[in-house]
Amino acid sequence: MLSPSTVVKEKINAIELDSLFKKIFSEKIEPLKLFQFFSNYLYFNNAFGPATLNLIQKSNSYVGFLRDKNELVDYTQNRINEIMAYIFSAQKDEYSYKDLPITHKLLAEATFKGFINYLNLSDSQVKTLAVILPDTKKIAKKIYLSLSLNKKNLERSYFRAIGYNLAQEVSADREYYYLSNFIKNFYPEFYEYLSEQKYKFRGAEYTALTWITIHTTVEINHAKEAMSAVDLIFKYYDGEQSKKTLLSWMDEGINDFKETIVNFLLLSNQKINFF
Repeated sequence: MLSPSTVVKEKINAIELDSLFKKIFSEKIEPLKLFQFFSNYLYFNNAFGPATLNLIQKSNSYVGFLRDKNELVDYTQNRINEIMAYIFSAQKDEYSYKDLPITHKLLAEATFKGFINYLNLSDSQVKTLAVILPDTKKIAKKIYLSLSLNKKNLERSYFRAIGYNLAQEVSADREYYYLSNFIKNFYPEFYEYLSEQKYKFRGAEYTALTWITIHTTVEINHAKEAMSAVDLIFKYYDGEQSKKTLLSWMDEGINDFKETIVNFLLLSNQKINFF
């Protein structure tokens, strides 16, 4: 019998985000449009970390239906901290680099500045081209809602959010794989330039390319940790719903994540026309 996490991962693979990423990053884009898209892409991606941390905090406060009934008392029965630790493990990476308090946002800023320097953009050009689209802001707010809990419908909102999180972690490895190859194959001189732009901060050295390359390696482990959390959730679930119902709620989260990605890419394209 397949584990719950394997069942859910198969459903994530079935929504075919891989083919979407492949399509998006399959043709060369005019550099200024690429900078416009990348500016919005960074803003969009930055929403996931804080939203997931909020989910972890709220889960630890409100979720009481994940319990080890072999334990004698409430304090030792409740397993939510153990489960959400797997989700938190991935988030720790977002706020550190080489075990130092260097956030992935800071690494992304180095990539952003690498764009500016390579394209030799003026301050006025940056302010014009790097404007965050209203649709991007709306979608980023929607990410927070998708990873939030509704105390009036706690179990459903929790399983939806976990499905959403797992879909994001499982698909991220392929997303960054295609992004990295896209820049390397279509803009080899720019790729080389980013790799040579070095920064030092809080005792660590990194390049303008680090934000991209680091996500082509860490995301596989993040997905494994999220899958471990899913298996523990089903192991310790102590509510009244069937496994089929719980999986259907996770499906809702998976489809919600697909809608998030598709809407961002399509709405960005309508404004920027980048593919």
